[in-house]
Amino acid sequence: MEIVKHRNGIRHPSSTKERARELRSLGWTHREIVGELGISLGSAELWTRGIVLTPEQKREIIKRSAKAAFTPERRE
Repeated sequence: MEIVKHRNGIRHPSSTKERARELRSLGWTHREIVGELGISLGSAELWTRGIVLTPEQKREIIKRSAKAAFTPERRE
């Protein structure tokens, strides 16, 4: 994956944008996408705008966020 730095920011390949949209469609949060792809939060939100999560996906996000933040498995 080649990331090109332009005068007004970083240009990510279209495959990264497509992957972000795919992950959001699977119910990932924007912050989870940022961690997985190494992009900014603003890019994740912009690229996934218009993708609506199902009620079940929203419940799963709430369950994941309710876990303790500093457990060994989340420190990786």
